[in-house]
Amino acid sequence: MSHLNITCDALTKTALMHYFGKSMPEKQITYDDSQNISETIIEYGSRSKTFAHPMRLGAIIDFITFAEKNDRKDVIIQIGNATLNVAHATFSIPNETLITLTEKEIAILCYLKDHQGQSVEREELLSNIWEYAKGVETHTLETHIYRLRQKIEKNPSEPLYIITTDFGYMIEKSV
Repeated sequence: MSHLNITCDALTKTALMHYFGKSMPEKQITYDDSQNISETIIEYGSRSKTFAHPMRLGAIIDFITFAEKNDRKDVIIQIGNATLNVAHATFSIPNETLITLTEKEIAILCYLKDHQGQSVEREELLSNIWEYAKGVETHTLETHIYRLRQKIEKNPSEPLYIITTDFGYMIEKSV
């Protein structure tokens, strides 16, 4: 597991310790008692992110959770002719503009790549990426897939990277 360092104000530290409970002592938190700190900085392995205040605590928790789940040594992943750089949150296709991705978009691509050639059911993606309970009615996944295709596919209606199957989504073996 990579080392986590958080520089934040005392209020953010208290909230994070309350949220993470017993696992928080493993995490390194530096805080400023003066309350003059205007940002929270999180460093996890090769990832770092700065959150300007005021910020949403959920965004920090999402970043930490994502970083821990996706603590990968292979931060450069080939998907067909494209390259996914997990550490820099980018997707690049030769002779195309570099595309910036969200943490959830990276998580979707990584999960599908880990199961390349297999159809991954909608419920499995919702459970493993969003931690949704089974049977939850939501269009979160479809919305994310739609937006991700708009970013990375030349023709989103005829996708090359993320294929819709009868049961879910997949990245084909030949890609």
